[in-house]
Amino acid sequence: MRSIIATSAAVLLLAMAPLSADATPSSPAPSDLSNGLRAVGFDRAVAEANGYEIITRPDGYQDSVPKAQADAARAGLVKPSGALVATGSGEVSTNASNYKYGDCGWSMVSMSALGNSRVTMDTGAYVRSDWSGIWDVNWRVIITDNGGSSTQGGYSAARGSHYFDPSPRTLTLTRGPAAAGVPVYSYVLLLDGTLCVSFAPSVSITVT
Repeated sequence: MRSIIATSAAVLLLAMAPLSADATPSSPAPSDLSNGLRAVGFDRAVAEANGYEIITRPDGYQDSVPKAQADAARAGLVKPSGALVATGSGEVSTNASNYKYGDCGWSMVSMSALGNSRVTMDTGAYVRSDWSGIWDVNWRVIITDNGGSSTQGGYSAARGSHYFDPSPRTLTLTRGPAAAGVPVYSYVLLLDGTLCVSFAPSVSITVT
């Protein structure tokens, strides 16, 4: 499988548009510490490897569909079930305030003080159940405290799962205010080639 990081750089330049009105998340966000996963485009190589094809529909939107449905989808005879991405409308901004995409699920981060300068930090994501499952993840959490900044990484997900739910991590930080945030370059890549980026959830606590 080719480098997901290199793939994301190319895919993030694809044009974007909101999903259709009937393409709403199939599960609510778990808390106010969560934020959406946003569909920003497709990885054609991953789609093809898993039996999908990226097509352009009569309305100008791109869609990832099973190869057997590709001709019918191009003709508008198959109702889309996944991400719809518009073509030819400009580049995607990496500024979270400019994201205007349809949801493919939610992402979250949480952090709790344990005392003695220790905290527990949790993160994860949920992909809507009516879309294809996860192919791969590239996930980071940036921690900032009185001692500076650090990055948590090395996350993985079960292939085909709709949940990215790693075990919480216990960290030792500097006492005082601290924050944890998932940057917008964190993403999950789905089996049908859809690339879903995190909409940057964050949380702040006091380390004791």
